[in-house]
Amino acid sequence: SEYYKKLYETAETCISSGGKTAVLEIGEEEQLMHDTYALDKEQLYLLAALDGKDACILYSVDLSEKSFGMVQMRDEDVEQLVGAGNGCVYYFKDITDRMTGDLYCNKKMVQPDVSIYRSEMVPESGALVCMTDYDNRKDYGTLVMMEGSEKTKIADDVSYWHIMDKDAILLLTEYNNDRARGDLRYYNGKAAETIDVDVRAVFCD
Repeated sequence: SEYYKKLYETAETCISSGGKTAVLEIGEEEQLMHDTYALDKEQLYLLAALDGKDACILYSVDLSEKSFGMVQMRDEDVEQLVGAGNGCVYYFKDITDRMTGDLYCNKKMVQPDVSIYRSEMVPESGALVCMTDYDNRKDYGTLVMMEGSEKTKIADDVSYWHIMDKDAILLLTEYNNDRARGDLRYYNGKAAETIDVDVRAVFCD
Protein backbone atom coordinates (compact mmCIF):
# COMPACT_ATOMS: atom_id res chain seq x y z
CA SER A 1 0.00 0.00 0.00
CA GLU A 2 2.91 2.38 0.72
CA TYR A 3 4.33 1.59 -2.72
CA TYR A 4 1.08 2.51 -4.50
CA LYS A 5 0.71 5.61 -2.34
CA LYS A 6 4.18 6.82 -3.35
CA LEU A 7 3.51 5.88 -6.96
CA TYR A 8 0.33 7.96 -6.95
CA GLU A 9 2.03 10.91 -5.25
CA THR A 10 4.88 11.01 -7.76
CA ALA A 11 2.82 10.35 -10.90
CA GLU A 12 2.66 13.06 -13.57
CA THR A 13 -0.20 13.81 -15.93
CA CYS A 14 1.03 13.96 -19.52
CA ILE A 15 -0.35 14.53 -22.98
CA SER A 16 0.92 12.89 -26.14
CA SER A 17 0.04 13.75 -29.72
CA GLY A 18 1.80 13.52 -33.05
CA GLY A 19 4.93 12.09 -31.51
CA LYS A 20 5.20 14.87 -28.90
CA THR A 21 4.77 14.45 -25.15
CA ALA A 22 4.41 17.12 -22.47
CA VAL A 23 3.70 17.17 -18.74
CA LEU A 24 0.51 19.07 -17.91
CA GLU A 25 1.09 21.83 -15.40
CA ILE A 26 -2.04 21.70 -13.24
CA GLY A 27 -2.46 22.03 -9.48
CA GLU A 28 -0.99 19.27 -7.32
CA GLU A 29 -4.33 18.78 -5.53
CA GLU A 30 -6.31 18.48 -8.76
CA GLN A 31 -7.36 15.28 -10.48
CA LEU A 32 -8.47 15.06 -14.10
CA MET A 33 -12.02 13.85 -14.55
CA HIS A 34 -12.44 10.74 -16.70
CA ASP A 35 -14.35 11.00 -20.00
CA THR A 36 -14.72 14.78 -19.81
CA TYR A 37 -12.74 15.96 -22.81
CA ALA A 38 -13.61 18.15 -25.77
CA LEU A 39 -11.41 18.87 -28.79
CA ASP A 40 -11.58 21.96 -31.00
CA LYS A 41 -8.88 22.13 -33.67
CA GLU A 42 -5.66 22.60 -31.66
CA GLN A 43 -7.26 23.07 -28.23
CA LEU A 44 -8.11 20.20 -25.89
CA TYR A 45 -10.50 21.09 -23.06
CA LEU A 46 -10.64 19.08 -19.84
CA LEU A 47 -11.98 19.24 -16.29
CA ALA A 48 -9.98 18.87 -13.10
CA ALA A 49 -11.58 18.28 -9.70
CA LEU A 50 -10.41 19.53 -6.33
CA ASP A 51 -10.80 17.35 -3.24
CA GLY A 52 -13.97 18.15 -1.34
CA LYS A 53 -15.52 20.22 -4.12
CA ASP A 54 -18.31 19.20 -6.48
CA ALA A 55 -17.49 21.76 -9.19
CA CYS A 56 -14.38 21.56 -11.36
CA ILE A 57 -11.82 23.78 -13.03
CA LEU A 58 -11.93 23.99 -16.83
CA TYR A 59 -8.54 23.90 -18.54
CA SER A 60 -7.41 24.03 -22.14
CA VAL A 61 -4.26 22.37 -23.45
CA ASP A 62 -2.58 23.76 -26.57
CA LEU A 63 -1.81 21.11 -29.19
CA SER A 64 -0.22 23.45 -31.73
CA GLU A 65 3.36 23.06 -32.92
CA LYS A 66 4.44 26.31 -31.30
CA SER A 67 2.93 25.92 -27.81
CA PHE A 68 2.37 22.19 -27.43
CA GLY A 69 1.31 21.23 -23.92
CA MET A 70 0.73 24.76 -22.64
CA VAL A 71 -2.09 24.74 -20.07
CA GLN A 72 -4.52 27.63 -19.56
CA MET A 73 -7.21 27.88 -16.90
CA ARG A 74 -10.48 28.81 -18.64
CA ASP A 75 -13.10 28.93 -15.86
CA GLU A 76 -13.98 27.73 -12.37
CA ASP A 77 -17.03 26.16 -10.70
CA VAL A 78 -17.80 24.13 -13.83
CA GLU A 79 -20.10 21.15 -13.28
CA GLN A 80 -20.32 19.55 -16.71
CA LEU A 81 -18.47 19.91 -20.01
CA VAL A 82 -20.71 19.73 -23.10
CA GLY A 83 -18.42 20.18 -26.10
CA ALA A 84 -16.33 22.53 -28.17
CA GLY A 85 -16.14 23.80 -31.73
CA ASN A 86 -15.35 26.85 -33.84
CA GLY A 87 -13.49 28.58 -31.02
CA CYS A 88 -16.25 27.99 -28.45
CA VAL A 89 -16.32 25.70 -25.44
CA TYR A 90 -19.73 24.99 -23.87
CA TYR A 91 -20.28 23.88 -20.29
CA PHE A 92 -22.77 23.97 -17.39
CA LYS A 93 -22.78 25.67 -14.02
CA ASP A 94 -25.36 25.72 -11.21
CA ILE A 95 -27.08 22.44 -12.09
CA THR A 96 -30.40 22.02 -10.26
CA ASP A 97 -32.31 18.99 -8.96
CA ARG A 98 -34.35 19.18 -12.18
CA MET A 99 -31.14 18.41 -14.09
CA THR A 100 -31.12 21.82 -15.72
CA GLY A 101 -28.33 24.36 -15.51
CA ASP A 102 -26.90 27.60 -16.83
CA LEU A 103 -25.12 27.11 -20.15
CA TYR A 104 -21.82 28.96 -20.52
CA CYS A 105 -19.65 29.65 -23.54
CA ASN A 106 -16.11 30.97 -23.06
CA LYS A 107 -16.79 32.25 -19.50
CA LYS A 108 -20.07 33.94 -20.52
CA MET A 109 -23.50 32.67 -19.46
CA VAL A 110 -25.44 32.38 -22.72
CA GLN A 111 -28.63 30.50 -21.79
CA PRO A 112 -30.26 29.70 -18.42
CA ASP A 113 -32.46 26.69 -17.62
CA VAL A 114 -31.00 24.24 -20.14
CA SER A 115 -31.58 20.49 -19.81
CA ILE A 116 -28.14 18.95 -19.26
CA TYR A 117 -29.20 15.67 -20.89
CA ARG A 118 -30.77 17.31 -23.95
CA SER A 119 -27.78 19.12 -25.48
CA GLU A 120 -25.95 18.05 -28.64
CA MET A 121 -23.12 19.49 -30.73
CA VAL A 122 -23.77 19.89 -34.46
CA PRO A 123 -21.02 17.99 -36.33
CA GLU A 124 -18.45 20.14 -38.15
CA SER A 125 -20.18 23.46 -37.42
CA GLY A 126 -19.34 24.15 -33.77
CA ALA A 127 -22.99 25.00 -33.00
CA LEU A 128 -24.87 23.52 -30.06
CA VAL A 129 -28.51 22.41 -30.11
CA CYS A 130 -30.09 22.38 -26.66
CA MET A 131 -33.46 22.34 -24.91
CA THR A 132 -34.67 25.11 -22.60
CA ASP A 133 -37.83 25.45 -20.50
CA TYR A 134 -37.98 21.67 -20.25
CA ASP A 135 -41.25 20.22 -18.91
CA ASN A 136 -40.55 16.91 -17.14
CA ARG A 137 -44.21 15.92 -17.06
CA LYS A 138 -44.85 16.46 -20.76
CA ASP A 139 -41.28 15.61 -21.79
CA TYR A 140 -40.77 18.54 -24.13
CA GLY A 141 -39.31 22.03 -24.23
CA THR A 142 -38.06 24.80 -26.50
CA LEU A 143 -35.29 23.79 -28.89
CA VAL A 144 -32.64 26.42 -29.60
CA MET A 145 -29.32 26.54 -31.45
CA MET A 146 -26.38 28.33 -29.84
CA GLU A 147 -23.46 29.67 -31.86
CA GLY A 148 -21.32 31.31 -29.21
CA SER A 149 -23.63 33.82 -27.52
CA GLU A 150 -25.97 34.00 -30.52
CA LYS A 151 -29.23 32.09 -30.04
CA THR A 152 -31.64 30.89 -32.73
CA LYS A 153 -35.01 29.50 -31.66
CA ILE A 154 -35.91 26.40 -33.67
CA ALA A 155 -39.32 25.38 -32.26
CA ASP A 156 -41.46 25.07 -29.12
CA ASP A 157 -42.84 21.87 -27.57
CA VAL A 158 -40.09 19.63 -28.99
CA SER A 159 -39.80 16.08 -27.63
CA TYR A 160 -37.33 14.56 -30.09
CA TRP A 161 -34.94 15.78 -32.73
CA HIS A 162 -32.43 14.36 -35.18
CA ILE A 163 -29.60 16.53 -36.55
CA MET A 164 -28.53 15.93 -40.15
CA ASP A 165 -26.54 19.16 -40.35
CA LYS A 166 -26.79 22.74 -39.09
CA ASP A 167 -29.63 23.63 -41.49
CA ALA A 168 -31.39 20.27 -41.53
CA ILE A 169 -33.03 19.02 -38.33
CA LEU A 170 -36.04 16.72 -37.97
CA LEU A 171 -38.34 17.39 -35.01
CA LEU A 172 -41.25 15.72 -33.27
CA THR A 173 -43.37 18.36 -31.54
CA GLU A 174 -46.42 18.29 -29.25
CA TYR A 175 -45.85 14.59 -28.73
CA ASN A 176 -48.63 12.89 -26.74
CA ASN A 177 -47.13 10.01 -24.77
CA ASP A 178 -50.52 8.38 -24.16
CA ARG A 179 -51.33 8.32 -27.87
CA ALA A 180 -47.67 7.95 -28.94
CA ARG A 181 -48.26 10.56 -31.62
CA GLY A 182 -46.78 13.93 -32.52
CA ASP A 183 -46.21 16.35 -35.37
CA LEU A 184 -43.19 15.82 -37.61
CA ARG A 185 -41.45 19.05 -38.59
CA TYR A 186 -38.37 19.91 -40.61
CA TYR A 187 -36.07 22.80 -39.71
CA ASN A 188 -34.33 24.18 -42.81
CA GLY A 189 -32.13 26.78 -41.14
CA LYS A 190 -34.84 29.45 -41.26
CA ALA A 191 -38.12 27.93 -40.10
CA ALA A 192 -39.59 24.64 -38.83
CA GLU A 193 -42.19 23.45 -41.35
CA THR A 194 -44.75 20.71 -40.63
CA ILE A 195 -44.28 17.58 -42.74
CA ASP A 196 -46.90 15.27 -41.24
CA VAL A 197 -49.10 14.76 -38.17
CA ASP A 198 -49.88 11.75 -35.94
CA VAL A 199 -46.30 10.48 -36.31
CA ARG A 200 -45.08 7.79 -33.91
CA ALA A 201 -41.34 7.85 -34.61
CA VAL A 202 -38.71 8.90 -37.13
CA PHE A 203 -36.20 6.53 -38.74
CA CYS A 204 -33.24 8.07 -40.55
CA ASP A 205 -29.46 8.03 -40.88
